[in-house]
Amino acid sequence: MFPALSHLLERNANRRKRVYCEIPPLASTHPDTTTSDITKFRSKNTRKKERQLTFANVVTIRNKIGIVIPVGTSVCANCRRSICSPVPEEKIDKEEEKEISCTAFLNEKDNHRRNVNTYNSKSFYNDDPMQEMFETDSFPSTCEQADLSQETVQSFEGIDYFIAEGGRAFQDICNVVQELCQVGALTDQRAKDYAEIVQECKRYLKTDFKVHISELATVPDHCSIFALSDKEEAFSCLCGHNHEMVCCNCEQISELLSSLNSLIANSDLKEKEDCRDDYQYKLSQAQTNIFSWKTHIIRTCHQEKAKTEIMNTMGPNDILIVLDWAMKFLPRRYREDQSNWFAKRGLSWHIGVAFRRRNVIESLAFNHIFNGQIPQDSYATSAVILDIVNDLKEQDNSIDKIHLWSDNAGCYKSSETIYALYCSKFVTSYDFCEAQSGKGACDRTAATLKSSIRRYINQGNDVLTATQMKEAIEKTSKKVRYVVKVVETDTSATHPHQKVQVPSISAMNNFEFVENGVKVWRHYKLGAGKLVPLNLADVIVPKLRIIENPSEIVDFHPLVQSSSSVSSSSTTAASASSSSTQQSEDIFTCTNDGCTASFNSHQDFNNHLILDNCEIHSERVSKADVLKTKYVDKLAESQVNSKEITLTGNCGEMEGEHHLSRGWAIKTDRKNKRFSDNQKNFLIERFNIGLQTGHKEDPENVAVVMRSVKKADGTRRFSIEEFLTPQQITSFFSRHCRKNGALREQAISDIESSLLN
Repeated sequence: MFPALSHLLERNANRRKRVYCEIPPLASTHPDTTTSDITKFRSKNTRKKERQLTFANVVTIRNKIGIVIPVGTSVCANCRRSICSPVPEEKIDKEEEKEISCTAFLNEKDNHRRNVNTYNSKSFYNDDPMQEMFETDSFPSTCEQADLSQETVQSFEGIDYFIAEGGRAFQDICNVVQELCQVGALTDQRAKDYAEIVQECKRYLKTDFKVHISELATVPDHCSIFALSDKEEAFSCLCGHNHEMVCCNCEQISELLSSLNSLIANSDLKEKEDCRDDYQYKLSQAQTNIFSWKTHIIRTCHQEKAKTEIMNTMGPNDILIVLDWAMKFLPRRYREDQSNWFAKRGLSWHIGVAFRRRNVIESLAFNHIFNGQIPQDSYATSAVILDIVNDLKEQDNSIDKIHLWSDNAGCYKSSETIYALYCSKFVTSYDFCEAQSGKGACDRTAATLKSSIRRYINQGNDVLTATQMKEAIEKTSKKVRYVVKVVETDTSATHPHQKVQVPSISAMNNFEFVENGVKVWRHYKLGAGKLVPLNLADVIVPKLRIIENPSEIVDFHPLVQSSSSVSSSSTTAASASSSSTQQSEDIFTCTNDGCTASFNSHQDFNNHLILDNCEIHSERVSKADVLKTKYVDKLAESQVNSKEITLTGNCGEMEGEHHLSRGWAIKTDRKNKRFSDNQKNFLIERFNIGLQTGHKEDPENVAVVMRSVKKADGTRRFSIEEFLTPQQITSFFSRHCRKNGALREQAISDIESSLLN
């Protein structure tokens, strides 16, 4: 018998003596005994105990509903027939289809779906259905001991481009290793060793690499100052230490690729000799994508410090506003026929979440819904930002500093937006996140609002216009209120005839507004920055025309966090290992890779996601790291030490074969290279095949065919330098399609002119 089961049997000895059903409300078929009158429950809804749950019943309930109920729990006849009977295979298939369809909403249904993978086998007898837990006594869970909980791999949509390409790169390496094993270039054991190294390298980049990144690291792969310092002095900063250490994990990635390249170049591929260039090209692309992923992580970790430092140093009169455009909302009817379901035009809406610190962190969300179709350009975006700033100033005149944070979309990072914000004289700074890393409070607020709108529609209402959308949000919001406005851009204000321009704005990520202009940085606080003077002669400040104001005055609400809600690790690996027991008792854990924070309430979990204040720690902590961090803690106790302390990783003082130059992680511009006539002719041939047959060629398949197509004499048509990526082929097809459309329109125009003449 499993130890956990014997523990539960002993723990629930008294429970067997109870004469009424003790199935929690989440799974029972009768009213909740914790909220209804127990006398009425016993008299009108007689649910006397029929038997106790066995281990087989526990497994069936877990597979069917997703919760773990202790063995020996009293159960009535109705509940036993409802939850203890096996689930038909047809129903399982339908539920899996529903689960897959739900993942496309980016966690919009977290408040409605009971995701059992995060639940622990504690008590479910709680009034709050989102916090159905057991008592706080620590005991091993049935899932852990009986191995009932298995980690499931799910598909994701809309993820980071760099992460997706990096993951595909490691998969391509595994495919190359398998093919080399099939042709005899590798033994089975050697191929297995390579596969294990590939998985270890991928795991390190995905989790532990971000832990080792620091401004004080002596490893060039980990030092963010060394990696992001530009050649230009204004955007460069000198490190106060030497980079004489080598990270074994980072070096392992380079050694893996070098070893495979050498193996391909020197191996006898037999009948696969023609595939040598194909293997080398795949490895070359994989190396490029892995390096891009690595530099992306460096830039993301460093740029996130801008928001983190603002949140930590914010005074009572400071405001941080997180901005983002939500995905267009498609109008919906309570009962919608097919004619209204097709060809919908979405409603544009913008979300801004403001934070301030008054003893605790407080937030207030602003929602601007546009009446009609508008371009989401810099003019509309600037007008929304200025409207939020003006509302905050009217609400509290004591505000001194307003900081902005958003992704680097073109409507935000534009010269027109920077000029408009400078004219307002209210904004202190504007920081942009790293590309593809912009998910935050606005996206989660949008998911919550969409869920509220769906509830409003399910109550028998239609949401077809901006006014109805505003009404749906205001009527369904309960604990948290939002500032909701129906607006449109002010067309009476003319756009400036002369375009304003901030030099190299696409390469800058941090802007600080000063008296003489704006001070810019390429990366957060690296270097003294560069002052860009602004000429405001031809600048027109954009404005919004308010159609409907909020129905009530809404103030900031505190992001309350209970004292026992978070059981997260401290900043060292030693405390991380000591708090692992407490973390296992909490229900909700942060979904971000590397974050060790966990919570015992769903509200605290949501607040943590809104603030994005993740605590990143190494997934695997060696004894050496624990001893080092304990030693540092002892030193910190004996004297004042305010220096940043991070894990050193698996490092050693040795000579690495792969040297990194200063500024190796700076994002570089892609070099444009014209296609050769041979490449153009091949792509046009594949494009014309799609026109003639009606089946358009897939760029992925065209890229594969391009690496294997041969001439009439049997030789390869393209060399390895002429291979193209699917993205390049997609761009060529798009340009060629537009060109053909323009030629077709010109030909039609010429024919019409000739007929008229």
